[in-house]
Amino acid sequence: NGLEKARAEEYLYKTFMGVGEPSKALPHIETALEILRNRHEVRDTDARRFNLASSLLAKAEVRQSVDRDMDLSLKLSGEAVSLLDLILKTPSPKEYSLDNESKEPLLVRQELFRSRNVHTATLWRLGRIPDALREARRNVDLIDDTLNGLPELKNLTAEQKRNVKAQLAWIYQLRAIAELRAREMTNAQEQQQKALDMARLWVQNTGNGWDQRRALSDVLGFTGDFYASQKDDAQARAAYEEAVKLARELTAQDPTSEDGRNTANIQLIRLAGFEKARGTDKHLKLYQEALEIARQMVKADPLGQTKQVALA
Repeated sequence: NGLEKARAEEYLYKTFMGVGEPSKALPHIETALEILRNRHEVRDTDARRFNLASSLLAKAEVRQSVDRDMDLSLKLSGEAVSLLDLILKTPSPKEYSLDNESKEPLLVRQELFRSRNVHTATLWRLGRIPDALREARRNVDLIDDTLNGLPELKNLTAEQKRNVKAQLAWIYQLRAIAELRAREMTNAQEQQQKALDMARLWVQNTGNGWDQRRALSDVLGFTGDFYASQKDDAQARAAYEEAVKLARELTAQDPTSEDGRNTANIQLIRLAGFEKARGTDKHLKLYQEALEIARQMVKADPLGQTKQVALA
């Protein structure tokens, strides 16, 4: 049937994305999206809204990879957010029933977190800071609403809820970025510290997991950006240097990982730019190291479809 065909197309999409070939993934997600949109037009249920939203988000992400079409990506991610919001505000059917194509509330919220994160980041990259700030604040508010409102989560202890939040550090990070760009400095500092605390806790809870350390490196880089904007060179340098140290450890542990290389490239450029602006000569070796990593990334991905490589 149509849903099975859509799932088969989504599987092919994920396969091609997994091997770093988004241009080959794109036609499959477009076929899946067409099928799921037609199913939703025939019958408007939460399950069909959810499936359509997931496919819209996938196309939004692949569009950014293939042709850097940020405007189309924004439109797609915005539609995904609207559909998921609609499930929470106006469920269909009104009475919860999996047999009648309701969708589990926790799954809906998890997908909404992810979709709104992509949407917020796209708004930020397009320079639409007030809109990005609005969406970032909504996502942070949704965290507490989820933990305090869902029956399966509201009775968790404070420590357990904090451990759940640790997995959502990037939501706090995006809000911190938006607050900083909007010059809401008190809020920016508060959210940046939350993001950093949550990222460190996530690393601790996973026994120094590789992906979690990479996320922490990214958060530390943004922490450095915040303190640099406040002319606090000591804290900025400490954050940048820790970010670089982590990134180097990640690439040493897995030299072939494009995610690891990308993180190392970005953090080295951050620290190099900071040192150059402060008049030290440390930036030369840092830029050279970043350049070597960037060349490796270009060699592995000549079209730049999996990562936006920054040649130092």
